[in-house]
Amino acid sequence: MAGLVPPPDDVPASPEPAASAAGHNWLRILAFPLVLVALAAFALFVLDTPLGHRFIADRIAAFAPSSGLRIAIGRIDGSIYGKARLSDVSLADSQGVFARVPESELDWRPVNWIISGLDIRQLTLRRGMWVRIPKLKLGAPGSPILPGFDIRIDHLVVERLMVAREVLGEARRVDLTAGVLIRKGRALIRTDGKLGGGDRLFALLDAEPDRDRFDLKLDYAAPKGGLLAGLAGAQNGFQLGIGGAGSWRQWDGVLFAQIEGKRVAALQLNNRAGTFGVLGMAWPEGQLSGIAARAAGRSVAIAGHGTLADRKLDGDLNLIGEGLAVQGRGGVDLAGNRFDGLRLTAWLRAPEALTPGLRLDGARLSSKLDGPFRQLTASHQLTVDRMTSGTTSVEALTQSG
Repeated sequence: MAGLVPPPDDVPASPEPAASAAGHNWLRILAFPLVLVALAAFALFVLDTPLGHRFIADRIAAFAPSSGLRIAIGRIDGSIYGKARLSDVSLADSQGVFARVPESELDWRPVNWIISGLDIRQLTLRRGMWVRIPKLKLGAPGSPILPGFDIRIDHLVVERLMVAREVLGEARRVDLTAGVLIRKGRALIRTDGKLGGGDRLFALLDAEPDRDRFDLKLDYAAPKGGLLAGLAGAQNGFQLGIGGAGSWRQWDGVLFAQIEGKRVAALQLNNRAGTFGVLGMAWPEGQLSGIAARAAGRSVAIAGHGTLADRKLDGDLNLIGEGLAVQGRGGVDLAGNRFDGLRLTAWLRAPEALTPGLRLDGARLSSKLDGPFRQLTASHQLTVDRMTSGTTSVEALTQSG
């Protein structure tokens, strides 16, 4: 048709419908994760409100670990992501409440649990009341003896914990401070407690191989009828001390133990760049009965050395009593709760040590422990050169399985 002029060649064309659709698809793809992030942020915000605090307290109260321990929190103030105040905390077992703490302060970094491990800067328990000794069950089967994550507890403080008269027969006040740091090749554990009466507990372990640091001290006194003896179920007073000097490359120390003022152990301890040794004597007379007393006799010689790395204990230990000697050599996995090729050998040094009237000459038992603690299978072999009972004598006995 006349009068119409075609457009020039350099005029941009209109956007293609396909390109527009692709942009919308990307928006739809990104929308879902963005919504999830927004919901997660909102949930984290709600958890740090009074409503969220109540929800957390209810979940803690409903938590039922295998040990039987129950924890109830009356009120949470502050921030669950930093500094918080806990009111009316109670601890209970299957028989009911055994301790109450009306006032607690917590300063921790929960986000660090995801990155490294437990991170508590301050935990203070004030004016608690301990009304009886709890009856808790052992940990869940297969749970590690040593944890596999970092632990940082800068300050654990127990102020004015009152132990009721019903626990020990007299009221006690407990004040205790402690701290734990296990991370990046360093282990630092310290505690200092005034436990009323003559009870005393001071402990320090500071080990850091990269800085050639090693320190170990212990002062433990548990008089008869005191708090520590009551917790341990001991009928007699007990005292244990460890002291020494040196570094990670070379450290030498001593250990002594007494029961009711009577010496029961004196040991030399040493550390040579992570290989630990023990050498000394124990005097168990009066502390054992029956076969154990006859096997040990009046004194037992102790010698051993080993290493602890990656939560695995490996080495050997020799116990030589007047009636029986025992040698152990191999490993124990404290993370997997299992023996790792631990070989035990025992032999009678006194032929009538086990049973009076039954004489066992040349009696020797060898066994290998390999596998989980709770499902242990152990091969063994028992040999006796001669067994004599009265006028009856049998030679060359062997039993295995």
